[in-house]
Amino acid sequence: MRHRHPASPEAPVARVHTALLLLVATGLCLAATLVASASASASLVGEVTEFSTGITPNSLPTGIAAGPEGDLWFTENNEFEATNIGRITPAGVVTQFPIHDFSEPRGIVAGPDGNLWFTEVNNVPCEAGGCPSRVGRINPAMPSEVAEYSTGIQEGSQPWNIAAGPDGNLWFSERTGPIGYAGQMARITPTGEVKQFKEGITGDTEPDGVTAGPDGNVWFTEEAGNRIGRITPSGTITEFPIPTANSEPVAIVTGSDGNLWFAEQDSEKIGRITPTGTITEFPLSSPDAEPRSIALGPDGNIWFGMDNGDIGRITPSGVVTTCTTGFGGDILGLTAGPDESMWFTEYYETRIGKITATGTGLASNCGYAATPISSGAPVAAASSSPPVSSPPPATATVSLDGSNLGVQGGVATVKLSCIGAATCVGEVTLTARSKPKRGKKAKTETIGTASFSIPAGETKPIKVKLNGTGLALLRTAHGNLGAAIKIAKSLPSPSNDETQSVHLKQQKSAQKK
Repeated sequence: MRHRHPASPEAPVARVHTALLLLVATGLCLAATLVASASASASLVGEVTEFSTGITPNSLPTGIAAGPEGDLWFTENNEFEATNIGRITPAGVVTQFPIHDFSEPRGIVAGPDGNLWFTEVNNVPCEAGGCPSRVGRINPAMPSEVAEYSTGIQEGSQPWNIAAGPDGNLWFSERTGPIGYAGQMARITPTGEVKQFKEGITGDTEPDGVTAGPDGNVWFTEEAGNRIGRITPSGTITEFPIPTANSEPVAIVTGSDGNLWFAEQDSEKIGRITPTGTITEFPLSSPDAEPRSIALGPDGNIWFGMDNGDIGRITPSGVVTTCTTGFGGDILGLTAGPDESMWFTEYYETRIGKITATGTGLASNCGYAATPISSGAPVAAASSSPPVSSPPPATATVSLDGSNLGVQGGVATVKLSCIGAATCVGEVTLTARSKPKRGKKAKTETIGTASFSIPAGETKPIKVKLNGTGLALLRTAHGNLGAAIKIAKSLPSPSNDETQSVHLKQQKSAQKK
């Protein structure tokens, strides 16, 4: 049984990564990380501090935004463990404020009215009354009082990300919905009046990132549509196709140069689009980069977080610097903080982190990673320093990547890596919660299992066939099912278990991951 009370502030626990020295011996990469105290003066760009005390374990921190009072606010997206809005001070003290069970808060932004506004996906699992989707509002001065709005928002539309518009309203993307529903954009006034816009969005597009543009319009990404969208305050939509096919654009932000910058998670590039629609793409050389979040930094550069746990910075001219943070989890939220730092969420690690954005030099965990290219040019990224990577575990373990977990033909594909000197053997189990029925509570169902045997040092896709219960739950959830992946490694000894909360996403094309 979950307790729904705000967590008491505690003394923060912080980790500061200030150096990463790469050593190569007998084919294995060994790393040494020098750790400094959290109180040390941050004088180099790229120094990382992490906070976990006060955050509910496995709560999946997702979106993050700077509040008007000088604190950082973040969403906790795990419908099974915690559905909170969190607040963290620049010193790292965390307080949590609970909202509806299973609401899955995701995007968050400071509104023009001095409040924080956030989206509630609230689609998986559906409640007894249907699949309501909401936009919420929390007052920094009285955070225990949360207002939520659902009138005018289509049921099951999955409000995803949200931004303050140039017109004094809040704009949010509605990612999906019932079968055949293409997704759309929506606007909510500070008083809670909602209007949705679908005309002009082509096909099944899955709108994702949202930002106010420099031209007085709102700009958004279309992850499945592979386009950048522009919507006027009155609702007229224009779309711009991205040169790289299946790039899966997600986050977007306005840069200091008057252009829009966006993250292409599947093609591992950062894109730039002018207000007139000219697109330029910049490749990333960081291994398994997959940029997921993006924000304007206090230094005038664009910063972005990646699937592999790295933080990147790109100048308006396109020069990229990459900094390792010392972990390998998704960075789904990123924002500029009040202290010349970028603050970010560590989705799977359940931490909030910050990285210094200004300073007298570059920390040793950072290096130049790429040079600018012209639009669509298929050239390799240059590097002026050795690639930076996270240190591998010292013992044989199985590493699980549950991000963007697609389902095709009733089969989910899970990526597992065997890190060690012997073959890893074990079993993968998928579970999900059923839809609650009248008079009964939802229960956890096993929806698929598969065994695995992975040679040492290799990554292997494991196919997990959904059973009848799993297929039925996926249909009920309109192709986006909240689930948990559990791996149980039996060999080599010692055995180890790992669990991640994920989304099973019904893929519409074999071209998508």
